[in-house]
Amino acid sequence: MLIGGYKIAMLPLCVIAGFAALLLVEEIMRRDRASAPDWHRISVNWGLGLTNWALAALVPASSLLAAVWAGVRAEPGLLTGWPAAAAFLPLLLVRSLAAYWLHRWMHRSRWLWRIHRVHHADTAIDCTTGLRNHPFEALVVTLPTVALVLALGPPLASVAAVEAVLLIANFWQHAAIALPAAPARRLEWLVITPRLHLLHHSQAKQDHDRNFGDLFSLWDRMFGTFAPPRAEAITVGLADEGQTAQSLPQQLAAPFRG
Repeated sequence: MLIGGYKIAMLPLCVIAGFAALLLVEEIMRRDRASAPDWHRISVNWGLGLTNWALAALVPASSLLAAVWAGVRAEPGLLTGWPAAAAFLPLLLVRSLAAYWLHRWMHRSRWLWRIHRVHHADTAIDCTTGLRNHPFEALVVTLPTVALVLALGPPLASVAAVEAVLLIANFWQHAAIALPAAPARRLEWLVITPRLHLLHHSQAKQDHDRNFGDLFSLWDRMFGTFAPPRAEAITVGLADEGQTAQSLPQQLAAPFRG
């Protein structure tokens, strides 16, 4: 597994390479090939991504710092002293479960929804939607992530690897990829595929309160929020956003609007 500092330092490059590879696959297997790219929408997504990238980096960076602190403090955590390879899967499961419940909370809390709705305001879904988060959302995600790492005390390398996997999974589930139906169904017993997450971005509330998982479909199946993909076309976005969804200043101001 990942053990050496230089290998940990390579993980951001792995995330960038994974994102670039998904963009390429998206061009080859795009599900909406008949529609031309909306470059204004894409520029807003990149604008949000670049605006909050430094803050979004707090999540993996804070997790790594928390892992370093957990490794030197007196009180051991549940994963303290484990080899990085052995700690990877339990940490990934717990981190993914925590992300599932935080995502559900963002949909239920009026104040957190003001922040998270910026992500749901996108009027089409592709890899760049994974960049589309309000800067405040990075701060909201950071606190429970750091608390979790401090409680478990996992090895630094396993924390870095888990954060990289979850970042790539975020881009994967938003990719505008038309997977063949049979392989997609098999994958969906374990992971959230793009077509499962597409339903989560539907304008219909009964749909966007489903499929909260960031990686595993297990949590949605276990807690009753799983919904199978639909054959019919899905209208994504938020019905009350209008043209403001494609305005970077208005999306940054969205949490403060009435």
